Amino acid sequence: PVLLLGDLRSAFLYLALILGAALAFCAVGYWDGLQSGAPTITGSMLKEELKYVKDLVTVEYRYTNAGKAEFPRYKNIPFTDKSFIAIYDGVIKYGVDLSAVDIRVNEAARRVTVAIPASKLVSHEIDEKSFQALDEKNGLFNQISIDDVTEFRQNQKDEMEAKAVERGLPRQA
Repeated sequence: PVLLLGDLRSAFLYLALILGAALAFCAVGYWDGLQSGAPTITGSMLKEELKYVKDLVTVEYRYTNAGKAEFPRYKNIPFTDKSFIAIYDGVIKYGVDLSAVDIRVNEAARRVTVAIPASKLVSHEIDEKSFQALDEKNGLFNQISIDDVTEFRQNQKDEMEAKAVERGLPRQA
């Protein structure tokens, strides 16, 4: 029993020494933090932090739209006109390009000035899963092609972006 008690005492002694060393290490780190004062903030430090964010979206406009695409007759041959009607969902996002933000730090006045550029169109996406053709009319020897659908989609995107501008989305952003 005496031998066991001695081993227990030495274990407590080692534990106390380890805890004491850990507390001393923490106290020195805390004391150094108090001595160094407030952290220094620089414009380049803030710019570096914003660099990875890239775009800040401030307005998101979700919509559902339908449109009709009509293509004239092929070389004026009767029964060769084609058309289709489609419905789809989309999202237009306006925001700020954070890589163009100007940050200035005045340490004497303890002031940070951030100049944010004007908002812009960040993205415009049509949900592929929502795209549905409601009515298709193929012409004789003049079928609807992928190029026709691509042209329709681009025209629809342009129209919806114009509507977003009319509704004041860039100003809201």
